[in-house]
Amino acid sequence: MRAAQTLSYGARARVRQRRPPGPLASITARLCGPHLDRELADGVATWRSTLHAARALQLTGRRERMRLARALAILVSNARIPHAHFFRSGVIEPCRVQVFEALPSIQALGGRLRGTEPLRARGVARLRILLSDGSGPCYRESEPGALRDALDVVHGWLDTEE
Repeated sequence: MRAAQTLSYGARARVRQRRPPGPLASITARLCGPHLDRELADGVATWRSTLHAARALQLTGRRERMRLARALAILVSNARIPHAHFFRSGVIEPCRVQVFEALPSIQALGGRLRGTEPLRARGVARLRILLSDGSGPCYRESEPGALRDALDVVHGWLDTEE
């Protein structure tokens, strides 16, 4: 009798795991996005909470993938614009040296984002943080190859199983 109860509980648990987060969790995850992104980028499992699961679904969804692919393309196109264009502009000027040195990695990552292969939330969250960090290697000159190295780490985390 006890084994039947355990099976029935296990079946309920599996069904509960397959159910996507509800609308309230999705809205809350979007509002808490930056905080959840940092946690996911640091390695918190997507199944830790309903909010983490909802945010992971948002990050790995088609819309966000296309948004990040466009952001990478904009980063490259802004690196080709003369310095004078950014004077009195609200746009942070990208570091041309870093962007041009990392161009093959940027293009490969853009292709991965536009593709249909599943991606891991940790890598997507790391990419979001990298692109939005105005003091990071995308926008500030630092050690040579810093942006390329950061993109290689992101690329690696896109493949890693959680």
